[in-house]
Amino acid sequence: MLTFRATAPECIITSAALWRAAIASVALAIMIPAATGFARTVGAPVGLNRDSSRSLTASAAWTQPCGVSNLDIMPDLTCHEQDNGKTVEIKAESRIAIDLKENPTTGYKWTHPVFDEKVLALVSSEFRSGQGSGIGGGGIRQFVFIAKSQGKTSVELVNKRSWEKAEAAAAKFRVTITVVKK
Repeated sequence: MLTFRATAPECIITSAALWRAAIASVALAIMIPAATGFARTVGAPVGLNRDSSRSLTASAAWTQPCGVSNLDIMPDLTCHEQDNGKTVEIKAESRIAIDLKENPTTGYKWTHPVFDEKVLALVSSEFRSGQGSGIGGGGIRQFVFIAKSQGKTSVELVNKRSWEKAEAAAAKFRVTITVVKK
């Protein structure tokens, strides 16, 4: 049983353990009963099909903590659709972004990028709605990488529906990145 020390006009919780217990009690009290038990408040919906090619480490880069956006961090180099097939050079520890048009409401999304994880690390993948686009409108998918070590790798992306094979892709993007000494 929780006990609180009340003073006028507010309650003061005297320890961190009581504070955590109070939060847990409130969270439990607000859960809504569902047909199969209590409603889930976090995590993927039951029955959601996930892309099996993504590792847990890779999918962590897709989800940012609440209130954090990698769109606010300026990359050292940004590639766009017109850079498809090109080779670019960046220094180790630099950030590189790939900005590609996407309209996820049509089912077409850029797949998880394929690249050499010894050379690059995926920092984020975020969708930003286009200015003036209404509901269902397109926008820009931004992939941000950090150059981990010297080397050369290609980053390959496919814009397709999740249930279709790569051959049915609406678009493909590939850029070769050479990472040189800092």
